[in-house]
Amino acid sequence: MHLVYIDEVKHAPPTQPFHWLCALAFPERSVQSIDETLSTIATKYFGTSVLNPKNEFHGNEIVHGKGAYKGRAIAERIALYKELLDAIDETEGLGRIVIRLDPSKMVAAKHENIAFMFLIEKVQDYMKHEQSLALLIADDDKEIAGTNVASLSEYKARGTDFIFGRAINRIVDTIHHTRSDHSRLLQLADIFVYTLAMVAGDCTTYFRREISAHARGKRRLLFPTKYKNWPTNDSWLSVG
Repeated sequence: MHLVYIDEVKHAPPTQPFHWLCALAFPERSVQSIDETLSTIATKYFGTSVLNPKNEFHGNEIVHGKGAYKGRAIAERIALYKELLDAIDETEGLGRIVIRLDPSKMVAAKHENIAFMFLIEKVQDYMKHEQSLALLIADDDKEIAGTNVASLSEYKARGTDFIFGRAINRIVDTIHHTRSDHSRLLQLADIFVYTLAMVAGDCTTYFRREISAHARGKRRLLFPTKYKNWPTNDSWLSVG
C-alpha cells in the first residue's frame, strides 16, 4: 500500500505560467520513518511536534516570512526549507509524480480537471509498476474537492478520458481531502510542488537562489518517478 499526498500550485500568470499538480507516494515501509523525521524537524523549529496551524510547514509562508514564519530570520527559514527538501530526497522508495500543464496552449477552460485526470493515470501507472495500491489524500480545497471525488469515482467505473484513456484499478476508496495543518505529510507535498514551481521560475532573489541550488544538488528530488508536461508544441488539442 502507498499513501499518496497531493498538492498544487495554481496557474497565476504572469508570475506562474503553469498549473502544477504533484504527489508524493509513500510506501508503507517508509511512512513511520518520515513521520518521525517531520516531528523531529517541527520540534527543532517550533518546540513541539503537536500539529497546530501556527507550526505548519508551508512553502509560500516560509519563503516570504509570513504566517508562522513572520519575524523569523531568513537564515533560519532557509535552513528549515533545506531540511524539508532533504527529508523528501532521502525517503526510501518515495514516488514523485509531477503534472505540469500550460493553460496558454489549451482550449479547455477546466485545466484543473485535466491535470487531475493525468495525475490519476500516473498514479495508476506507478502502482502497477510497484504492484501496490494507492490511497489518495489531498488538501481540503472546497472549490475542487467534490469534483475530484466524483471524477475519481467515474474513472474507476469507466476509465479515464481521451483516446488513450485507461482503466483505474489500483486506487482504493475515494480521494480524502483534509486541512493541510492536520497532516505533516500533506505539508511535505506542499513543499515539493512549491519547490518545483519555484525552481522552474525566477530564482534571482537570495532565498530562491539558495533553495534552487540546494534542490538541484539533490539526487532524486527534481527527477520525477512519473510525469506529464502537457500540452507540448506538438500536441495542441481542443478538449471540450
